[in-house]
Amino acid sequence: MIRTLTWRGRAARASRALVLLMMVTLVGGLSVSGAVNASAQTTDLSLYYPNTSLIGSYFLEGLGYRVPILRPYSVLWFEAPNASHFKQYNSGPGAPSSRCHWDQWQVTTQVLSYSETNHQCDSVNHIYYNSPIVYMPRNWNGSYWSRTGRSSVAYTNHGTLVCYGYIDWTGEVLGREVISTSPVVYAIHQRLTSATHWTWGFDPAGCAAGWTDHYQDNLLLVDQMPVAGSTTTAPGVRRSYGGNLTTYALTGIWDWDIWFDRWQRLPAHP
Repeated sequence: MIRTLTWRGRAARASRALVLLMMVTLVGGLSVSGAVNASAQTTDLSLYYPNTSLIGSYFLEGLGYRVPILRPYSVLWFEAPNASHFKQYNSGPGAPSSRCHWDQWQVTTQVLSYSETNHQCDSVNHIYYNSPIVYMPRNWNGSYWSRTGRSSVAYTNHGTLVCYGYIDWTGEVLGREVISTSPVVYAIHQRLTSATHWTWGFDPAGCAAGWTDHYQDNLLLVDQMPVAGSTTTAPGVRRSYGGNLTTYALTGIWDWDIWFDRWQRLPAHP
């Protein structure tokens, strides 16, 4: 998910112990391979996002398709200090500003969740949720899944608290859907829909008491993404799109819409 800290928008957004097997199942009469836990017949979604087996070695690269005439180069890459936490970055690895914007995520045996965004690129803003927002289950059984919750949210500007409120959120896995017909490609569709209610404060960069931000994030996760420099593939994010739902209803244009093409090797010192 590609998140920004702007007005009328909020902060945009591993355990390796489980032995996983690559397994082929039949979906709609077509062969679909994925990271499947053979004993429980579930799919480990942490091997798609962030793909715990590639953290620290590869990053996702692709192009933005938000506006048809523009195709900006876009990336996602990850760092994991331990098996239960990882940071997501959306600035080019290797650049001086590569770590100026990051989202904090957690991986447990049960779920994948998001808890904060730190932005120090063109401003210094931080958004923090007192309880993590659950996006998806760690192990998915192939059926529709959802989790709903409420978290308190605080927004700071240069370390000073400027707004707080709460967010109502629903994380869902809608199932597998066809995203390409030639060849046929299936993707696991993950969706997060939220409403952030600011109850106190004001900051022109991102919040105001009485304002509600309605947002949606979508991830399309595929079994086979090319791995640059090899003939192999690995699970990953094929498409990330979403943004402010009020704006989308008026314009039909998402705040971001990125199609990732491959896993690319990280530079020596990203």
